[in-house]
Amino acid sequence: IGAFMPGHAGFLGANLLLIALASFVFAGFAVVHTAVSAWSGKSASGRIWLALVYAFTLTLTWPAVFIAALGIADTSIGLRRRLSGYAPKS
Repeated sequence: IGAFMPGHAGFLGANLLLIALASFVFAGFAVVHTAVSAWSGKSASGRIWLALVYAFTLTLTWPAVFIAALGIADTSIGLRRRLSGYAPKS
């Protein structure tokens, strides 16, 4: 909410929002890495997909929003655990 306020409060709110979302972007990239390795292993096509995702994100920057959403979903429902096929013993 602070990101939409005028003046210094809006500036501070927007910067705090970017700082908070940065951790979710890194978690989202971890989900992308897990998904690519689950689907293609360590083949060259997996590296190409990762390079394309990184290049697309770095040049356009708006895909970082979707990658942050993956990071938020990962913390909520454990996407990396589901994609990797690891089932913890209960």
